Amino acid sequence: MKLFGRQEPQVNKKPGKPRRKLDSKKVNWKHSDLKDAFTPIKRRIDMAHMLKYLTLGVLSAMGVILLVIGLSFLIPIENLRQYSLGAGLFTVTLVLVIGWIKRPTVYEAARMTDKFGLNEKVLTACELDDRDDHMAGMQRADAIVTLSKFVKKRISLRIPKSYGIVFLALSLVLVLTNLIPNPLDHVIQGKKELRAEIEEQLYELKEIEEELAAEEALTEEQRQELAKLVDELSEQLKNTGGYKEALKEISKAEDSLAALTDKIREESIGKLAEQLGSLEETQALAQALSDRSPAELENALEQLKEQLEQAEHKDELAESLQEALERAIESMTDGEIKNSLASASNSLSSGQTGAAAEQLGDAMKQAINASNSMGDAKYALQQMRSSIARAAGEFQYAQGSGNSSGQNSN
Repeated sequence: MKLFGRQEPQVNKKPGKPRRKLDSKKVNWKHSDLKDAFTPIKRRIDMAHMLKYLTLGVLSAMGVILLVIGLSFLIPIENLRQYSLGAGLFTVTLVLVIGWIKRPTVYEAARMTDKFGLNEKVLTACELDDRDDHMAGMQRADAIVTLSKFVKKRISLRIPKSYGIVFLALSLVLVLTNLIPNPLDHVIQGKKELRAEIEEQLYELKEIEEELAAEEALTEEQRQELAKLVDELSEQLKNTGGYKEALKEISKAEDSLAALTDKIREESIGKLAEQLGSLEETQALAQALSDRSPAELENALEQLKEQLEQAEHKDELAESLQEALERAIESMTDGEIKNSLASASNSLSSGQTGAAAEQLGDAMKQAINASNSMGDAKYALQQMRSSIARAAGEFQYAQGSGNSSGQNSN
C-alpha cells in the first residue's frame, strides 16, 4: 500500500533482500556528526512507520468491534459498549506495540533514505562509521553534506487512499449494525430486571437478619450461623446466571434455614422440655413449651408457682426442679436462655420460689421466641422465591410476545 504518495519513492515499503547482512548489526555511532545529521531523518521515517501502524490499529479495532457486535446477535452480551471499547483499545495498543518492535533499523532507514537518489551514500557511511581512514572520512563528509541538504518532508506522512476507503466502509457498517434491532436485547433486559429484584429481596433479607441478630434469645453461635447463611445466599445469587439458578439457591437456603431452625429449637426448647418432662409436676409445663403455646405456658407456670409455695413436698420439688434446671444448663450454649435458667436455679437454692418461677418463665418465653424468630427469615425466603418467580414469569411472557410479534411480522 502507498503511504508516502505517488510523487515520491516508496520509503516505507518493506525492503528487499539486502546486499549485506547489516540490518541486525548495531551502529555504534563513533562519529557524532554523522549521527546528528542522520537522526532527524531517522525520526521522520519512524514517524511514518508508526503512523502506518496506528492507522492499521484503528482499522483492526473497528473490525474487532464489528466482530463483538456480530457475536451479540448470537449470544447475549451485557455491557456491549464497554466490551467493544475495551477490545478496540486493546487491538490498537497491540498493533502499536508490534509496530514499535518492527520499526526500521538504522541500516533499513539508511537504505530507505538512499532511494531518494542518494546513491547509497548514507548506507555506506553507516557501514564505514567505525573506520577513520582517509577514504572513509571523505565518504562520511560527503554523506553529511548530502544529509544536511535533504528535505525531510520528502518522506511523506500521508495516509494511503485505500486506508481511507476501508475506514469509511467499516464506519458505515458500524452505523448500520447499531441501527438494526438486536433480538437478544430483551434477554439482557430481563437479566437486569431479575438482578434488580434479587438485590431488593436480598436487602430486605439482610434487614431481617440484622433484626434476628439482635434477638437476645439467640446465642452468639446461632447468630453467626444465621449471618453465614444469609451471606452465602447473597454471594450465590449475585453470581447466578438466571432465575432457575436463583430459585435453586433459595431452595438450598430454605433447607439450611430449616436445619438451623431445628437446631435452635432443639437447643432452646428440646433440652429444657426434656428435663422438665422428667418431673411429674412440670410435665404440663414441658408440654406447653414443646407446643410453643404462650397461654398454656402461663397456666402451667401459675400451677408450678403454687406447688412450689404451698405443696406438702415443696422442698423436694424445688430440689428436683433445681437439679433438672442444672442438667439443662449443662447441655446449653452460652446465651440469655442459659443465664435465665441459671438465675432460676440460684433462686431455688436460696428459697425464692416465686422469683424462680418468674425467671423460669422468662427463660421459656425466650426459648419460644428464639424458635419463632426463624419464621420471619423463612417468610422472607418465601417472598424472595415468589418475587423472583413472578419476575421470571413476566420476562418469559414478554419474550414470548416478542417472538410472536416477530413471527407475525414475517
